This record gives sequence, structure tokens and C-alpha cells, in this order.
Amino acid sequence: MARKRKTRDVFVIEMNYGHGWEEECAFETVEDAMARYKEYIDNVVAYKRGLARWRRKRVKIISPAKSLLAPVYGEEFVSELNRKEGTE
Repeated sequence: MARKRKTRDVFVIEMNYGHGWEEECAFETVEDAMARYKEYIDNVVAYKRGLARWRRKRVKIISPAKSLLAPVYGEEFVSELNRKEGTE
């Protein structure tokens, strides 16, 4: 039996305008991320401003019920539920 993943991959475009790296946008597929990354690189070269990079980030998968609670009660509430259940 195959192991069920507890995380999912998210591909993030990050920009640095001189104040540290900030996440600009995130994508579910590497193809979408690379297409947008090329656009960012073209803009960085054209306007001579900032640095761009992309990276893969692992994000914890939470249950649909908990994901509905997050916007209402906040991420701290959901992480507390996970801690109590021992899933964090």
C-alpha cells in the first residue's frame, strides 16, 4: 500500500527589491510557475529593478473542515486543533 502524503508541493515566485525576499505568487504546477517566472525575469531585465527566483515549497495538507475554519477563526486556531489531535 502506498503511503499517503501529508504535504503538497506549491511552486512560489519570490522577488527581492532590496528589502529581502517576498513571495509574489504561488502555483500548483511547475509549468504554470515557470511560465510566470519567465515573465518576471523579462520584467526584471526590462526595468533593471529587483531579483526574481522560484522555489518549491511543501505545504501541510489540512482537512477540508479545518480549511473552512481558518478564515473565520484564524490559522492559530487551526494549528491548535492540529496540535491537540497530534497531526502537527
